[in-house]
Amino acid sequence: MKCFKILTVCAAIAMPLCSAAAQEAEPAAADASASSGMLVELNKAEQTDGGCHYFLLLRNGTDYDFEVLRLDLYFFDTGGVISKRLLVGTPPVASGDTRVAAFVATEVDCDGVSQILVNNVDPCEVSQGEAPACHELLELGNRTEVNFFK
Repeated sequence: MKCFKILTVCAAIAMPLCSAAAQEAEPAAADASASSGMLVELNKAEQTDGGCHYFLLLRNGTDYDFEVLRLDLYFFDTGGVISKRLLVGTPPVASGDTRVAAFVATEVDCDGVSQILVNNVDPCEVSQGEAPACHELLELGNRTEVNFFK
């Protein structure tokens, strides 16, 4: 019985501390979504008859208006072997804008892909001035089971 009282007291003390810590962490998580780079998030993958249909969320947190972004993607199978390479073009993404790019990796089973490497961004063209080092500005996000990395 004494043990139960001790646990109850510990829980009563710890709960407000955990709650306060969680509240402090929430703004940090919200700030993480505000980016100063070009966020490319692998948002969704769904199997179709022709292959795996992927959806990329693009959020431009830079000062550049991107006219052309082409992602050089390498797909790895579940054994870690490169199984496909795709060059994926995106729609123009102005500074502060969010867009979606969708593409199909033909003859690919979504469950057979373990990783996707963003090997390069080429070409990368902006509407004003010289293009920045786009691969360095790239920030990746992921909402799928696939390891999406650069």
